[in-house]
Amino acid sequence: QVGALRPVGTNSAAVLADTPIGMFEQIVVYTKSSLCEQSTPSNFSFSDTFSPVRNLTFDDEDLDAGELGGAVTWDPPDEAGQV
Repeated sequence: QVGALRPVGTNSAAVLADTPIGMFEQIVVYTKSSLCEQSTPSNFSFSDTFSPVRNLTFDDEDLDAGELGGAVTWDPPDEAGQV
């Protein structure tokens, strides 16, 4: 469990950076009302991926001090399925 019960009307919760994934593959959310508690949660499967671009370049063509202008180019990542 990450976090605690949330007040009525809350529709978000933060998963802090560097939270260990462990063997987990899903985030689940249960709802609760004065009548009952949801027995089957809503779920979301996640994947911790890293897909960096390559050959990132920027050619500054603006000759004025304190200003930038020009093209930023890059090669796409090897694995773009999660991008």
